[in-house]
Formats: sequence, C-alpha cells, structure tokens
Amino acid sequence: MKALLAARRLMLFCGPETWGEKAAHKLITTSALRDDQIYWHKAEENALGILGQDRGIVVINAYQSLAPDVVGRTSGTIVAGGALVIICPQLEDWQNRPDPQSKKLTPYPIDDDVPLLDSGAAANPFV
Repeated sequence: MKALLAARRLMLFCGPETWGEKAAHKLITTSALRDDQIYWHKAEENALGILGQDRGIVVINAYQSLAPDVVGRTSGTIVAGGALVIICPQLEDWQNRPDPQSKKLTPYPIDDDVPLLDSGAAANPFV
C-alpha cells in the first residue's frame, strides 16, 4: 500500500484547451502544495531552469507543441506521489495537428509539415 502512495502519476487532460487548463487549475487548487512545488510549463521555455528541483505537480500545455526534451526534464523533477499533467487535444485529433517540434525530429527528406503520426499507417512502422 505504501508503494501506491509514492507512485508518480501521468494525467492526460484531453479536450478543449480552456477545459484542460481549468481542470489543471482545479487540481492545483485542491492540492495542499505550495506555489514553489508546482511548475506550469510555458511553450516558449526549454525547462532547463527546473533541473535539480523537486515538484509535486508539473503541468505541460501540449496544444502548441510537445517537446520530448521538456517532458524528460520536467518529469524527472516530480516527487513521490506527484503528477505530470499534460493538456492536449483529443487523442484521435492530436495526431493530425502540426507540431513545430517535428522539424527537429523528422529526418531529411521527409516533409516536416506532415503530421508525425499517420492514422492510415500500420501500428508498427518497422513492418
């Protein structure tokens, strides 16, 4: 039972952006955490400043972009019992949205304006 209380959680708030932000704010206000234990990631930040800190809740709004580096940096700061909250579009719609991060992840000569996930592609891209 003790291990369950120490588990870190991933919460996806999938839906309209304003709804996701309100849900994240409600989660934060109902928690007993101080402001310095909460990190709300802004899209233009690279999250380098959070390294070495401990946070109870980390919120990432992935509507504009979801950088793998930011997820890695911020998730490593979450303390036992904490949560990583990602605000995102509906999962079936998210894969068709352009993401500026795809320019960094897409190898040449693939067109970086094409969504990273193709709903018509096989589940395993190596098949």
